[in-house]
Amino acid sequence: MRALVLIALIAVGGAGPDRPVVPPRRDAAVTFRVTGAAAALIPQLDGGAAPGEMVMRWNTAGRLRLEAEGRPQVLLLDTGTLSAHIVDSTLRSAIALPIKQRDMDAILLTQATMTRLREDKVAGLACTVWQVHGRQGEGTICLTADGVPLRAEGTVDGKQGSMVATSVQLEPQPLGKFAVPAGYMSFSMPKFK
Repeated sequence: MRALVLIALIAVGGAGPDRPVVPPRRDAAVTFRVTGAAAALIPQLDGGAAPGEMVMRWNTAGRLRLEAEGRPQVLLLDTGTLSAHIVDSTLRSAIALPIKQRDMDAILLTQATMTRLREDKVAGLACTVWQVHGRQGEGTICLTADGVPLRAEGTVDGKQGSMVATSVQLEPQPLGKFAVPAGYMSFSMPKFK
């Protein structure tokens, strides 16, 4: 779950005058160049190097999809139902991960302190840089006015990582991208206290 929190902390709380919009209020697909611990958390294949790119997709229903370059696994997260799955297209299987409200709070930054720093531009889009301080780490994130993350860097549990958008598609995302495909075998990880 710590790997999920690091990647999602860099990726995605509510909005207000002193808080940004999180999660995004529009559908989007963003390709990120990933470095440091954020890249190292993505499983390597055949002893090769960690992937350098990851695609994150969001929809306005609070669903997130993470997929690393060249990997058959994707992570599906639904903030509304508190569900998470790792889907493997090679094995045609899905593993349901145990997730608790406190995990979701960390992912959505609901307990984090956010401080507006400055305006910036990433991948040709305007964004606001926010300083983030949470229980598990700190860093900065640059978000568009409607909450799409374009750049983030920080430290979670002593590990540093960063993500920078290289391509952004602000368009409707097919609902099927956020669901376990029909016919896949489903398994559940045991729940621990």
